[in-house]
Amino acid sequence: MLIFIQMFKQFLLIVFLFSISKLYAQSAYTLICKVDSSLHLENEIFYLKHINNGDINPMVHDSVQVMNHQFVFQGTMNTPAVYTRLISKKDGSEKWFMLSSGTSHAVLSKPNFNPKSGKPLGISSSFTIPGDERFRLMEITDKLYDLYVEEIDKFRELSNSSKEETIQDQLMDSSFHYLDKKNPYLITLIEENPSNYTSLYLLSYYRPNLLNKDVGKLEQLFNGLDESLRQSEEGKRLQKIINAKKHINVGMMAPDFSMKDMHGKTIKLSDFRGKKVLLDFWASWCVPCIENLPKLKEYAERENFTVLAISLDHDRNNWLKAIKNHKFDWAIHISELQGWKGPIVQNLYNIESIPRSIIIDEKRKMIHIDLKL
Repeated sequence: MLIFIQMFKQFLLIVFLFSISKLYAQSAYTLICKVDSSLHLENEIFYLKHINNGDINPMVHDSVQVMNHQFVFQGTMNTPAVYTRLISKKDGSEKWFMLSSGTSHAVLSKPNFNPKSGKPLGISSSFTIPGDERFRLMEITDKLYDLYVEEIDKFRELSNSSKEETIQDQLMDSSFHYLDKKNPYLITLIEENPSNYTSLYLLSYYRPNLLNKDVGKLEQLFNGLDESLRQSEEGKRLQKIINAKKHINVGMMAPDFSMKDMHGKTIKLSDFRGKKVLLDFWASWCVPCIENLPKLKEYAERENFTVLAISLDHDRNNWLKAIKNHKFDWAIHISELQGWKGPIVQNLYNIESIPRSIIIDEKRKMIHIDLKL
């Protein structure tokens, strides 16, 4: 489970960096790393991987050999900094860190040991860039995240050991509440470093959690950043997302839209005025969405909701096949068939994760967002 969460974390980081890569002019970087001679790494190979956008294949793969107790990476980046992975060929250990443009002087020293297994932690614990503020902020953030992962694993173990579904749900809810407790620390980091590019990165990376909880706080943090960050291309992009989210909130009118159903008929949200509607954003490939269907059906029938199931599929056949295979014929199915890039999904409702639900009353006012069943 820990490996899966770490992989998912890295996937989110890559998605974020890929989305902003084309927005900055290229800057040169040089990473010079002094290697402790006691490690006996002379002639060993290290790899560096990061996103360099604008290319057909955006992942940069570079390798160097340790010579005279040091190794040097050089290249270009399209942002002031990139989230980068350094990998040791010798033991496969790796270190994710924030690499800044310009020249960075790093140190590779003796690794710490895992207190449980007694095994060395590799470069994840021994690679540092002394005096680099971006590196320091990401180190603090990663430590907070590691604590969150450990806590999640504890809750999952307890949940799996229980046969009662109610207790399992309570335990998993508690695990996600734990992440909320980490937000104040991240918020403090951002507030105390308003001119650091990493603060803009952190605000973007943790945006989904903050947006779903308190878009007002997100806007406050964004406005607290230096003008140079807010006026950067990434800053402008984040501002647009915040503005869009402010219109998708409890108590506001749900934006009207029209979309084709599975038979090619145009369906409008305004057609359902006078009825309670549940917008269910899902996709055929979304396992949690499929697993949620029985509870969703039971809830909709009990509360007398009309369910508009909005698919984020690209492939029409996969969409229709999933509806049939999972007996999802009790909802009204519509889709732009453009995945995350559909104008209604991306721009009007700014959907960033699924399953996502929005409950609308008879007057088309949003009364609940992200229903937990």
